[in-house]
Amino acid sequence: MQLLTLLEHCGQLLSIIDKNTSPSDRLTSEYLRSKKYIGSKDRRFISETVFCTLRNFIFVKEIWKDLEETNAVSIKDFNFRNIDGRAKIFALYAVIQVVLVSEFPDEYPYISIIPLLKKLDSSFVSISDSLLSGFASLDVNPETAFNFINSIVSYAERIFHNYNNSKEYLMKRYSMPEEFLKQLSNANSDLPAVVNDNFRDFVKEFNKPAPICIRVNSFRTTREIVVKHLETEGIECILGCLSPDCIIIPKRVQLTELESYKAGEFEIQDEASQLTAFALNPNENDLILDACAGAGGKSLHIANLQKNRGKIIASDVEFMRLKEINKRAERAGINSIEICMVKNDFSLMNINKKNTKPIPNLYDSVLIDAPCTGSGTIRREPLKKYRINSKLVKKINNKQYDILSKFSKYVKRGGTLVYSTCSIFPAENENILEKFLADNKNFVPEPLKPNFEKYNINIDNLSDNDFYLTCYPFLNKTDGFFISKLRRIE
Repeated sequence: MQLLTLLEHCGQLLSIIDKNTSPSDRLTSEYLRSKKYIGSKDRRFISETVFCTLRNFIFVKEIWKDLEETNAVSIKDFNFRNIDGRAKIFALYAVIQVVLVSEFPDEYPYISIIPLLKKLDSSFVSISDSLLSGFASLDVNPETAFNFINSIVSYAERIFHNYNNSKEYLMKRYSMPEEFLKQLSNANSDLPAVVNDNFRDFVKEFNKPAPICIRVNSFRTTREIVVKHLETEGIECILGCLSPDCIIIPKRVQLTELESYKAGEFEIQDEASQLTAFALNPNENDLILDACAGAGGKSLHIANLQKNRGKIIASDVEFMRLKEINKRAERAGINSIEICMVKNDFSLMNINKKNTKPIPNLYDSVLIDAPCTGSGTIRREPLKKYRINSKLVKKINNKQYDILSKFSKYVKRGGTLVYSTCSIFPAENENILEKFLADNKNFVPEPLKPNFEKYNINIDNLSDNDFYLTCYPFLNKTDGFFISKLRRIE
């Protein structure tokens, strides 16, 4: 497929994503499935170009501001809804290529249309023949096109050469919105110390694409065996750094089509998320409630750790997500999970038996993987970072505290409560726990470290008495994720 046509598809897909609140990866899959004539290589081109545009949108707009001063282009013409203009798409792509090739050359090998050459005086960028011929097809003078694109590229190059560590620059360079950082700050408007001290790494790593992580079904097989099977299937993989069940797949691949996946040897799950079941640290015969189970990834992991001998109630308010659990459990060889719907009064109704489960003082452990902003997952869903605001966070906070308060009553005396989110915002994590502990004197912090040590998990930034942990891409090589643990004493 010609470059011009590919870029037009990119523009159409960007417009769809901008107008829709559904996850960008889902919209991308739906769009590409609807265009059956697009080959696999071209699909990858479109997907990677669109997602890189989303990640770097603030940075690209900064370049446009500079070009406005020279009347080269108007910022009013550069937004998602008007991006179908062909010349603007080419110009956008020129900027994105500079970002990609200069910062992440190994991660985008298949869309390097503008290769970076050795420095020659003030310019080190070569505009490819295919890009110029694309402009020629628009009846644009090739020399004019070259100068136009090169002016964009030169500006980007000057930014790199004038690099400094100011937070204002870094926020623009790695497209980190002010509102996002505002939600990350505490009441004194200070960023967490670990973020403040490593700010450049924080914004840079959150702006990179995330690798695929899988969790080995330890009930059925071992990590070593899965690695061998993946290598036999031609999949490059490395071992996770934290979870003993994690394997990392550096390059994008359709894992669900592999025989090892169909045989139930693994599930797709980020490494930080895998730590949740280890933090819960279940005994084999424990009765456990996974209160916000979704499609059941954590329930399945807990069942693995229990060797399929315990009892897990997987509950959620969304029936369509719960339906996936039975399929996944059957594939994994797990039969210790029972599925329940959460009713308005927080009682649980078995979707098969239609009976209501008793609520209080019942479970050895309760896991609440609470609904959240998903701020820790912006490597996978970059559009989220532009849509997060204080109104959204406050609305979610109220729901989180209500869920935590209601489901804490399920924990029996001496039992444990694990609260987790895929967010890095204190308002969704530490602040929720602080309020809960103040309102519920029958719960006390439970240190996480002994639970992890049981599985030979060593986390550098976790102290002996810490009862909560926040993971970051720059620190733990995972998604942003929060895990905490409490114990009921009376």
